[in-house]
Amino acid sequence: MKKVYLPLFLFALTKACLFSFYGFGLVDEGQSLHNALKILQGGLPYKSFFAVFPPLHYYFYALPLWLFGESIVIPRLFASLIFAFSPVFLYLTLSRLVIRIIAIIPAIILIFLNVNIDRFYFMTLIFAGIYFLTLAFETEQMKYYFVSGIIFGVSSLFRLDITGVFILASAITILCANIKKPKIAIIKTLLFSIGTLAALGSLVLWLSVNGLMTIYWKNTVIEAIVITKKHNLPFPTISDLIPYPLNLNKLSEAYAAIYGYSILFSYFITSILLVTKRIFASKIVVTFLLSGYLLLPYMFGRSDMGHLLKAGIPFLFLGAVIFSRVFSNKSKLWKLVTSTIVVAIFTGGIVESIFWIKLNNFQIEIRKQKLHVNAAYVKGTTLLSAQTLQEASSFLGNTSEAVAALPYMAGLYYLSGKISPTRYDNLLNGYLRNSSQEQQFIEDLEKAGVKRIVYDPEGGPAMATKSISIYNPQIHDYLISEYDVVKTTPEGWLFLERK
Repeated sequence: MKKVYLPLFLFALTKACLFSFYGFGLVDEGQSLHNALKILQGGLPYKSFFAVFPPLHYYFYALPLWLFGESIVIPRLFASLIFAFSPVFLYLTLSRLVIRIIAIIPAIILIFLNVNIDRFYFMTLIFAGIYFLTLAFETEQMKYYFVSGIIFGVSSLFRLDITGVFILASAITILCANIKKPKIAIIKTLLFSIGTLAALGSLVLWLSVNGLMTIYWKNTVIEAIVITKKHNLPFPTISDLIPYPLNLNKLSEAYAAIYGYSILFSYFITSILLVTKRIFASKIVVTFLLSGYLLLPYMFGRSDMGHLLKAGIPFLFLGAVIFSRVFSNKSKLWKLVTSTIVVAIFTGGIVESIFWIKLNNFQIEIRKQKLHVNAAYVKGTTLLSAQTLQEASSFLGNTSEAVAALPYMAGLYYLSGKISPTRYDNLLNGYLRNSSQEQQFIEDLEKAGVKRIVYDPEGGPAMATKSISIYNPQIHDYLISEYDVVKTTPEGWLFLERK
């Protein structure tokens, strides 16, 4: 079992790379790719385009495009290589807490938790930071506190929200664990904090040099919270646990429900075990539990699988600790319960993966880029048909004049080889919050002389309000009055041309 690192890495890499050739994300992935193109043309995050993540998130996508040219698959393969280290660091940490046969279970489950798992490449840094923090707690060597802090600091340049929670939870645990020795507590906390701040200091310097400090904090904190609130997706109900009728939507909902309730279950059980002193209250276990509770607002803010996966990072560790505890006693009931949860999560991931490959069984070529996408539209999602994807990309790409795609179609800019004529390439609910911002958006379209627009007036990602005619009525009225509809797709998309 000591030599599982390389096979685990290769297994994760193979799975992630294989799935890099299936599907296309119009929203998040499309936005990252499009913003990467803006960076390569000299643009700056926050100034040249609206952004809610730290800068390295966007430069991460720009790097492979700069090295290898425009491609959908290359950034995915690049992310897959980074992500493949995540199960390894997860296993390395867990093998210090539980027996190795149990430690490998969450590592393998992680590989199948999401069909597009490569997009969670930043988790590798979080898992690495946790691993070195575990070494710090075990050995009490000061260097590990510093190394862990640096890794978490770098991770925060990709995702400040998730990493920030682990930084806070780690600092609190370090301080409280050594509270009886104030000097030691201060030294350890300072070493960890200095490592973190060293990385964050580079961000502050970059923001200051480019004059982006104010707009950065406004976008990544204030705007991000507002948008998350607008995009609220309720936590799964008990009925969601049953995937009926059996299709991709219901299967995904059931999978998210099982995973979501497993997260809550692990936090609740761990709390009881710690209070009753039935498990050893190790510093790293306390850190996981504290991180889990701090991540609950993020998880309940929008309870889709992507948010559950990120918010459930502590669950992967705490679940293994609980599983180990259960199998060390004689309770057949608890063994059955925990084993059922493990099997359900793993099976759900495998089945969803199979469904994803079968769904994306139609190959198309757009600007010399081959994609395996779904032939038919998946109703109620942003998974439009292959024909519509091709037609929309051609409609926007076959003109020398400025074009636009809205409200959630940033991926169309990338596929059609175009750049958004405004600061926004995503107009989902919450991005423009008042009438003056809507008017500015309209003025940007007018100034750019936008000739063609692909517009979905009613659809979009799952949220309380999908219709742009409701949340941005001024823009909707402008498009309907100033443009003619030349085509309506089966998904309800409108191909518009200037009157």
